[in-house]
Amino acid sequence: MSTDVQFNKVGYRKLKIDLNGTNDFKCSKEKFTEYLKVHASNDQIEQIGQTWVFVYQEKIIGFITIAMAHMKKDEHEDLQIDGFGNIPALLIGHLATHRDYE
Repeated sequence: MSTDVQFNKVGYRKLKIDLNGTNDFKCSKEKFTEYLKVHASNDQIEQIGQTWVFVYQEKIIGFITIAMAHMKKDEHEDLQIDGFGNIPALLIGHLATHRDYE
């Protein structure tokens, strides 16, 4: 089932530790459903990653989990970035859509 979305009415918020609203989320790939319902809040508590949920009509229709990362400068010389050390980056750990909104 595909559902049309009015994107100007989609909101986003950081996932609450109590996992409020995650019970109805179902992704086509079960591992993403499980991550949101079981592991995402613990990753936030442990400061491994931060999960943001996209909400439409009071229903979670997708989520993204991001984490701090870095790239080794000497492995990315083509970027031509001055300075020392590593290059700061954001890692997309998980990105999923509710199966009704794919």
